[in-house]
Amino acid sequence: MLGGLWLAGCAGSTPQLEGLDREKLPSAEDFDNETYTIEDHTVVTFRPGADGPEAVVRRRHRLVILRNEARDAADSGWSYSRAFSDIVDARVTVLRPDGESMSFDSSDMQDHPLAAARRYYNDIRVVSLDAPEYPVGTVIDKEVVKVERRPDLFAYRHRFGRSAPVGLSRFEVRLPTNWTVHHRGARAWKPFEWAPERRVEDEQTILIWERENVEAIPREDRGPGISDLAPLVAVRLAEWQWDDELQHAPRSLEEYSRWIVDLQEGTAEPTPEIEAKVREILAEVPDDPFSKARALHDWVKEHIRYVAIEIGLGGWRPYSAEQVFGWGYGDCKDKATLLKAMLHVAGIDSYMVTLFSHRGVPRDFILPSIGFTNHAILAIDLPGGMVVVDPTERTVPFGELPPRDQEAKLLINHPSEPRIWESPPSSHEANRRTLEVRLEQDPEDAMKWRGFVVLEARGALGAWLQRSLGGASGSERGAVIARWSLLPDWNFTDFDHEAGYEEDGWAVRTNLEFELPQAGSRSGSRMLLRTSDLMKTAIRRRSESDRATPLVFRIRRTEKRRIRLFLASGNRVRSLPEPVSIETQFGRYDLQWTASQEGAVELRQHFELTERIIEPEQFEAFRQFVDRVLRADRAAAVLEVVSE
Repeated sequence: MLGGLWLAGCAGSTPQLEGLDREKLPSAEDFDNETYTIEDHTVVTFRPGADGPEAVVRRRHRLVILRNEARDAADSGWSYSRAFSDIVDARVTVLRPDGESMSFDSSDMQDHPLAAARRYYNDIRVVSLDAPEYPVGTVIDKEVVKVERRPDLFAYRHRFGRSAPVGLSRFEVRLPTNWTVHHRGARAWKPFEWAPERRVEDEQTILIWERENVEAIPREDRGPGISDLAPLVAVRLAEWQWDDELQHAPRSLEEYSRWIVDLQEGTAEPTPEIEAKVREILAEVPDDPFSKARALHDWVKEHIRYVAIEIGLGGWRPYSAEQVFGWGYGDCKDKATLLKAMLHVAGIDSYMVTLFSHRGVPRDFILPSIGFTNHAILAIDLPGGMVVVDPTERTVPFGELPPRDQEAKLLINHPSEPRIWESPPSSHEANRRTLEVRLEQDPEDAMKWRGFVVLEARGALGAWLQRSLGGASGSERGAVIARWSLLPDWNFTDFDHEAGYEEDGWAVRTNLEFELPQAGSRSGSRMLLRTSDLMKTAIRRRSESDRATPLVFRIRRTEKRRIRLFLASGNRVRSLPEPVSIETQFGRYDLQWTASQEGAVELRQHFELTERIIEPEQFEAFRQFVDRVLRADRAAAVLEVVSE
């Protein structure tokens, strides 16, 4: 509809907002979003530079404000790495509804370091503009030009979609006719073929991908992010002429893996100090490779802190094992490199592994280039088979991977036989939480209970609980335990916990004494007590009636709960609800109440979530499953008690 509103002329010209046809601009009534993107345009031009090939990247984003919530939409920020790129131009042009126009350039902007979680030191900087708020109907045009060095290492991407609708989304690549690029399309990080429009002008090959009237990418609770949903095209320089010779980047993942091996060569050399530490660690360890590997992994995991210092290629080349051992810290690849060196001392072979560590949506390798991985772990050769470990995760035991590494494509960087392997998922049985609760009714107030809970968490749940406890102190730990115990309304009075690795996995056990100041409701001499009065439900109800994107859970899991209620003297059970059993393709739920002759009531609940990603077409059936669970918790489980 609005694909023709960009009237700037050729790709290299300055935006001419005077040519904008305001009568064709959308209004708030046309869309539900805060903004509308008139045009989203990326141009990448590969060319010879002073020391090798370089890429000039020009990005434009023109939008119109539709609602007051987006009045700060002129704020802008563009990142660059001082080792590989420079921002040579940045500007923001604003056209208000009253016709007043204003422009900002680099002199109006701040150039400051990037503040990023888990990255304490790097050379990434941001050029940003904090602009004033503008009224609804304002058109904002943002443009940045960067010169990128070493374009053979990186891929340049353009996503066809934003959180607001886009009139025209365009990706343009220019290069000398005797150079070539490697390009690939991807949707939900799954590759697909998307052929560009191709033409030749002035000894340049021009490739164009374009889409008009792109719908807004939905933002839904527990849904994938825009980067996981928007179709993209990735392009990298494949072959180029330099010094009268044909140069080329890695042409396959296998070649890329060998490049990684060459880049990291010499970093895992053990020193006498490392050898002495290995002998010390293994002095009391059984003389078998598995026990040795586990002991060395645990030492690195527990004694080397995570600190990322990533300057230039330091994002991909680790510091030496000697440096990491001496400093006592490093990032993921640094810790893996030190472990590799220590395993070598013990006579055990291992190989660096690169992957994209995800938050629920695994990614394929789109192109054999930097930027499609963000994490490094280690594959260890053992007599029983290869074991992949992540020494970055301090609460994940040897032989297991955290959820962010599961179901991920792993590039195992073996010097002679690189290969891709998909890490397995963890089952719902492996990630389980078990609650044993004992409650005694207050003889003076039938709605008040006092008792204790024993919580046991295993697998990913155990690792997450242990990490939460490790970051808390004093009474905060009691609050963590209470929260993880899923008590709806608690006053804890005492607690303790223990954690350790057992034969069938990581386990955290806690004890918590607590009070429930009110549980249930009264009707005359009777008290109604529901499952939901005693604990939070195992799964939250979805408020939406349908979905456009998948519903994503990070893990499959099992919840087992047993609550024993000891009634005060003079009270007795009048009736108990019928047992409930629900089994679906997404999981199962069982609930059963029983009474003993001694006046105690026992409630047993079992919940399994066996599917991790619920596709939109499955959502209605999944919501019905959840609603049945919640009805059982709230309505079906009714306990009546009368005073004698």
